[in-house]
Amino acid sequence: MHRFSKKTKRALKPEIKLDNVVIPLVNNIKILGMTFDNKLNWNKHFSVLKTNTSKTTNIIKILANNKWGAQSKILHNVYKTLIRSKIEYGAIIYGSAKSTSLEKLETIQNNNLRLITGAFKSSPIKSLLCITGEISLKKRRKLLELQYAFKIASYLNNPTYNSLFDKRYNNVYYLQTNISKPIGRWIENFFNAHNINPKHIIKSEILTKPPWRPNNFEIDFSFAENNKGNTAPQLFRNLFKEKTEIRY
Repeated sequence: MHRFSKKTKRALKPEIKLDNVVIPLVNNIKILGMTFDNKLNWNKHFSVLKTNTSKTTNIIKILANNKWGAQSKILHNVYKTLIRSKIEYGAIIYGSAKSTSLEKLETIQNNNLRLITGAFKSSPIKSLLCITGEISLKKRRKLLELQYAFKIASYLNNPTYNSLFDKRYNNVYYLQTNISKPIGRWIENFFNAHNINPKHIIKSEILTKPPWRPNNFEIDFSFAENNKGNTAPQLFRNLFKEKTEIRY
């Protein structure tokens, strides 16, 4: 059993039994690859990420040998496939964590980029990003959040649509500036700044019929009335143009 609360004192500790057996109360719980802690600060999840990605970082360190190592492009692909994909999994969920906690993830990327490029530890981070064509994980999270928001906005019947664009609790976040704002508030500010109305985003239509059951097609065989060997190509072009002008 897991309880979410930022209170350190007087926190409720419910005792729930199942078949007269008390369900233990844990501080961390893993759901679909995401490690949730009781205070939702994501420190445990970031710690697990650092441990898991360090193994792949050691592989990159070996492959980056100066004498027989792989090319930087290959090392970069290894990083994007095995490390960055793990970091960005669930980024739209933990993106509301404190900036000091999120900086731990930037450190993971910067260390790997130094191995990929063979740069010194004193090399500026901006130079590493420029050489590798990468952007900071903070900007990538914002990009992923925007992609997610546009995707949800195109489906009005999506269960998360109201949760993402709901404005009922805006006053709470505006009055209490020390509270971490969820993704919905950041998306709202971005849309307002760029004059984007989620209701005006093109909606995706769900097909009523499966694609493997198409409607009856109307096929025009009038071109077959002319023998290809005895007909000039220009005549076929004129016939095609005439058909398209009539129909479209």
